[in-house]
Amino acid sequence: MSFHQQFRAVPPTELVVEPEWLAAFTTAAWRRFEEECAAGIATAIEKDFAAHALLYTGGVEVPDDPADVRTLPVFGGEAVFRADGQPPFLVLAPDAVARAAAYLAGVDFDALWAVAGGEIRVLGGSAAEEKAHRLYGHRDLAEFYGRSAAAGHAVVKAFRF
Repeated sequence: MSFHQQFRAVPPTELVVEPEWLAAFTTAAWRRFEEECAAGIATAIEKDFAAHALLYTGGVEVPDDPADVRTLPVFGGEAVFRADGQPPFLVLAPDAVARAAAYLAGVDFDALWAVAGGEIRVLGGSAAEEKAHRLYGHRDLAEFYGRSAAAGHAVVKAFRF
């Protein structure tokens, strides 16, 4: 079974923070995922988004706290609950996107890995393979958030199961 955390940048003037609109928007964006990734307005983490969150929070689960920048990249944002019982959408306003981008651009991956790497073993491969996979995901998120912040965009997150 495949599951993803979808990230989609959106101009704040186009954003409607209502579950029905977000469902339609993210579904349409998912259908165009390849093109939107190429355009730099979308990305996703496959299966192991919780492990990425642990990397940023030092290997411990931290409640979503808007004041804690470490929570913003993966699980941060305003939760918009769905009537169908699926996980909520998460919406980061442009100011939070900028804070997440600054955090990801300035954080030392090796320092994060030194603290949390021992807690993250999802792939079943070697520690070196796991670290390389996390580094790739970290760079991808940092670039996505950097582009989104530079454009003044909000970010919508959806979970696809």
